[in-house]
Amino acid sequence: MTNRLRHILPNGLTILSEDVPGSRSLSLAIVVRGGSGDETNSELGITHLLEHLLFRRTKSRTNKQIAALMDELGGDVNAYTDTESIALVGSVPADRAEDLLQLFSDMLLEAAFNESDLKLEKDIIAQEILEAQDDPIDVLTQEFSECFWLTGALAKPVFGTIKSVPKLSLKMTYKRIKAMLCGKRILIGAAGNINFDLTTKIAALFGSLPSGEAFELKIPKSVGSGQAIRMHPSSQCYLALGIKAPGLKHEDFIATNLLSMLLGEGSSSRLFQKVREDRGLAYSLFTFLDSYSTRSAFVISGTFNREEYGDALNLIAEELRLIREGDISEEEFSRARSCFRAQVLLASESLSTKLWRLIETEIIFGRYIELEEVLVKLDNVNLKHLIELSHQILKPKGWTAVTVGDVKGFKYPKALERLCS
Repeated sequence: MTNRLRHILPNGLTILSEDVPGSRSLSLAIVVRGGSGDETNSELGITHLLEHLLFRRTKSRTNKQIAALMDELGGDVNAYTDTESIALVGSVPADRAEDLLQLFSDMLLEAAFNESDLKLEKDIIAQEILEAQDDPIDVLTQEFSECFWLTGALAKPVFGTIKSVPKLSLKMTYKRIKAMLCGKRILIGAAGNINFDLTTKIAALFGSLPSGEAFELKIPKSVGSGQAIRMHPSSQCYLALGIKAPGLKHEDFIATNLLSMLLGEGSSSRLFQKVREDRGLAYSLFTFLDSYSTRSAFVISGTFNREEYGDALNLIAEELRLIREGDISEEEFSRARSCFRAQVLLASESLSTKLWRLIETEIIFGRYIELEEVLVKLDNVNLKHLIELSHQILKPKGWTAVTVGDVKGFKYPKALERLCS
């Protein structure tokens, strides 16, 4: 018998829960769909600004009272904004979970921030943006997003910009929160020891919201390719090298994860061994997938000394060629699959992972994806399939390369130029 429940209120708000008997805590999230990907050019950064303002004032609490209650609840209480959502999240002792839900509902439904709050948070965000501009990794991430995703939601900076944030007004922020707070945009998830009537409580708090319209992130059909070099005060070179790959809904998404794991995740991965362990050309070198429903970016990222950067890029290009041409051993494949299985199983023990599995599978697939379903798909991937997939993804052309850092006078080697043609 499952301890998971899915309930949709008449206004379209979705409640997802997994009761975990014996747990002494509960992880809770209220996710409001429509992050920076739902902003117009004149609103750039408004959702992130709104996230900050929610902690400033409600009709019954000052910012100090909000902060004091967060500390009193213990655990971890926070918020985030990304391309697709703004979310309030927290993990607290089970006997304080209802208090956390009440706090989050007050922050969203009874927000009362004013002009003074707005000015303060704009100043704080300006510092946040400037701090990100000082960090070569943050600069690299944004530069790559703009070069790879080209236009639209995925290329926008979530923070906004130094020019856009000062133009945001109090009227605009209240208009934004009103537009976002509708049932079809909200998911509330909980995982852990649920010792109160969660559904009834949520219905009482949020049931009177209008239904509104659901949010769907627009994923670009085409992506960029080519090379970019950005000078940034740094003693090293920072690389992001990416190409398009299957999205979360694609039948080959799990196999794509295996390919990433084999190439650059873990101490036995191909790039880590060849570039770092055998040649000492990097300290940090890894692969990852920047994934959305219908498309992903398959990314190689690393940090290198200027003097050795060209050699490292040539090695990376060579390993891509070898794998693309089928140079994958049964031993490598088996190790990658075993590692992936272990990571999935170990993560499933965490309340936070249970919570986000509830929410993310609902958003992407409209239903809960059982762990066993993932493992069956993993077992169905064989070496032949992975070799065929590597040929499709790790193409000899069409890559996007971005380098940030000590790049004065630097030119990409011809092997890398060919990848990005």
